[in-house]
Amino acid sequence: MPSASPMNEGRDVASNAEIEMRWVDAWEAVHDIVGDRRDVPVLLPDYSVVTVPELLGWLQDSVYLGYAVRVEAGWVGHRQGLIAHRTPPDFDEGRSGPQMNTDAHG
Repeated sequence: MPSASPMNEGRDVASNAEIEMRWVDAWEAVHDIVGDRRDVPVLLPDYSVVTVPELLGWLQDSVYLGYAVRVEAGWVGHRQGLIAHRTPPDFDEGRSGPQMNTDAHG
């Protein structure tokens, strides 16, 4: 039986394939929203503004730490950009709603 890493001890640990699919889905959502635009600002939950490549790394790191992640189109300062969200692994999902909803109308 594989052992859980110390940072995931005591949690339901997702398989590597599930984790990989989570960040791949998040990356696809980013690319669906951004399209061919360049220099798209991204607002992270700590209110820092980063680039799309930095966001992609943040999404991957967050998923591997057990967070549920979500991105949506939004205003960052005076420009259209992306807003990134992540939900702690111990958050009550019964009240959090869908975690990967990229539909601006839903």
